Amino acid sequence: MKRIRRLLRLLPGFARSRSGTAAVEFSLLALPFFLIVYALIEVALMFTAELVLDKATAATGRLVRVGQVQRNSLSQSEFRTLACGNVSALLDCDKLVFDLRTYSSFDDVPTTIPMDGDAIDTSGFAYDYGRGGTIVALRVFYKWPILTGPMREFFAHTGDGATVLMSMSTFRTEPF
Repeated sequence: MKRIRRLLRLLPGFARSRSGTAAVEFSLLALPFFLIVYALIEVALMFTAELVLDKATAATGRLVRVGQVQRNSLSQSEFRTLACGNVSALLDCDKLVFDLRTYSSFDDVPTTIPMDGDAIDTSGFAYDYGRGGTIVALRVFYKWPILTGPMREFFAHTGDGATVLMSMSTFRTEPF
């Protein structure tokens, strides 16, 4: 009984004490704060990867447009090596998928991502850099993994928790 009375006398002092409020508030807010920071970093990396992919596609597409690829008769592996030189800092070159084809009109160029389940459907892809004056589309695809669980709900295109980044450069080649 004496112990209970002593504890009851301590309760009003304990209720007035503010020495641990910062630690309690931090423990309540730390997890949501770090999740938001991590999600922001992940989205920033994903958009940076998309910009790197766009820049590489534009630079490689320009080589096709002005006829350098055609004049040098670059093979598909040489073309891949050339394109990978522009993305190697952020993207894994082995995961890049290229589709380089000629079309009869600009309306015929597909603008969707061809998927077969969780994989990019490459069955209709080609490597045809065309001649002078032809319409050519260079489409480049990359599966970017989404690491944060809640972000997968908003950005993942596939069942394995990845999003497919796509970059395209469509042009009429120069009359070389």
